[in-house]
Amino acid sequence: MNLQFRSATQEDYDFLYNLTVATMKEYVAAIWGWDENWQQSYFRQIFPNKSWQVIVIDSVDVGAYVVEERPEEIYLANLYILPNFQKRGIGTKVVRCIQKRANELGVPVALDVLRSNPDARRLYERLGFQTATQTAERFIMRLDPSSPASPNSR
Repeated sequence: MNLQFRSATQEDYDFLYNLTVATMKEYVAAIWGWDENWQQSYFRQIFPNKSWQVIVIDSVDVGAYVVEERPEEIYLANLYILPNFQKRGIGTKVVRCIQKRANELGVPVALDVLRSNPDARRLYERLGFQTATQTAERFIMRLDPSSPASPNSR
């Protein structure tokens, strides 16, 4: 598996929106319902403000992620893998790359997971993330650089 990343361009808009729908519609609908018009409008607003990285395997776009490097943490804002490419270790490899960068900076990795998405929560727990706090809709999770699950702490 030849895993690569590339910065998204405007030409990736449709892929990224369809990826978001394919991976998140079920979970969003379970909490708030799904209004297609609202979702399209919202995505149009946020798309240009996020630094999407497209995940490419053997020249095929299979997912995307957004990371925000903040002074106090690296925040994994989005990680979406097309359903037919899930459960192949791709998400784990992406998260490990992000953890490595966070360890280099000496900061934790933070993210949040919708309560309606237990598979994502299990993935992050398996990778060493712990729930720091929670809301009615989300688990806010973090992995400290000193955690035994962090790549540089082994």
